Amino acid sequence: MAKNILVAALFILGVSQVSSIKCYFCASTTDCADPVNTAAIETFDCENEQVCYKMGIRFQIAGLDQSAIARGCIPADSPCTAADLGLRISITSCHLCDTDLCNASVRLTGRIYAVLPMIVSLLIAKIKF
Repeated sequence: MAKNILVAALFILGVSQVSSIKCYFCASTTDCADPVNTAAIETFDCENEQVCYKMGIRFQIAGLDQSAIARGCIPADSPCTAADLGLRISITSCHLCDTDLCNASVRLTGRIYAVLPMIVSLLIAKIKF
């Protein structure tokens, strides 16, 4: 009986040892651009089952073409691909990585639609009309 309790306790302890990763978090046309100044942008502790992303975005507001970079956390099973999203918004690149603060680099590995509304909202909020 005590052996079963010990095995169960060790199993529960092992399951609870899952850790999350830390990613850079930003979305702008300047502060987040490559090469990124990591001292000037925030870091964020992702939730379990999330990875870091870096995304290139091209959009048009008030007739002006804009480009931006966004970095943050995304569920590991989310799609991350370049795409034309309509409404004059396109994803020009999307890359994933799964180690702490790995989304600072220019090159990562290849997911998006889960974070797109947040990114577009951040970008629109930062642009002054």
